[in-house]
Amino acid sequence: MRRTTPDLGLDGTAAADAALLSAIRAGSKGSREALARQHAGPLLRVARRFVGDQDAQDCVQDALLQAFRNIDRFEGRSSIGTWLYRIVVNAALQRLRARSRDREEALENPYSEFDGAGCRIVSAVGDLPGVEQLLLRQ
Repeated sequence: MRRTTPDLGLDGTAAADAALLSAIRAGSKGSREALARQHAGPLLRVARRFVGDQDAQDCVQDALLQAFRNIDRFEGRSSIGTWLYRIVVNAALQRLRARSRDREEALENPYSEFDGAGCRIVSAVGDLPGVEQLLLRQ
């Protein structure tokens, strides 16, 4: 029994991909848009699996820009769809890493130590509760 990789819907015909790639490298107008339109849907589905709907379009856009900047480095050892798939996965992983680095932590009320005039409230007794706090507890 022959094993095959799953069809992710990214690969067009090899001849069409080769022609499109040649047109992009030659600077043909509309060829980049044609490539983006051909692969954007499947790439968007892949990106959504990693980052959800909110950032998926940005990942695909970043991946396509990166692919167009590096189109001369594409060696053709795989289909262009597979190459784009890998770039979008890397873009999604970068976005996930950035999310985890930039995760904000909620602060407790940072103004609770200041009075209405903006002066810091300092307890003269240290951490002992004030009169108001003792009355509120009772």
